[in-house]
Amino acid sequence: MLTLKFHDNLRFPGHKDIHVKYEELHIDSWVDSYYLVLDQHLLPQIETFEKAKMVQKHILKNWQLMVQDMKEKESIILPYDISDQYIGFLYVYQMDYYLNISKGWTTKYYGYSFIPSFDKYLEFDLSDLRLDSVKDTVLKNDFIEVLRNLETSL
Repeated sequence: MLTLKFHDNLRFPGHKDIHVKYEELHIDSWVDSYYLVLDQHLLPQIETFEKAKMVQKHILKNWQLMVQDMKEKESIILPYDISDQYIGFLYVYQMDYYLNISKGWTTKYYGYSFIPSFDKYLEFDLSDLRLDSVKDTVLKNDFIEVLRNLETSL
């Protein structure tokens, strides 16, 4: 299941300082907090590693609400890797009480094209997305609980 851990990269602040792991989807990556630090919605005057954690907590709370509000056959994307050229995300599709989750990326959005803590619902067509074929199927309520636990652990 999904885990997120922050590690302050003192040698190169804002880069390769969030460890994202989701074994079932073969995700084991170090991603950047850079665009979380630059977020202009929450504490725009502050640009610190601690701010990145606060922004990520806010994003996790938004993810919980977004997943909770999902309807049958609806899909959303949850960005976890925000880069200059693309975003990496979890693609979540609801079927009954279950969620099919896969990883993906798109160049439609990138770090400076949206505000991570503010822009919850990113508009997309499936043609905008590159999705991996590996999927994880989980109960919707279980995934919401994972997100809640991640939020409180930061």
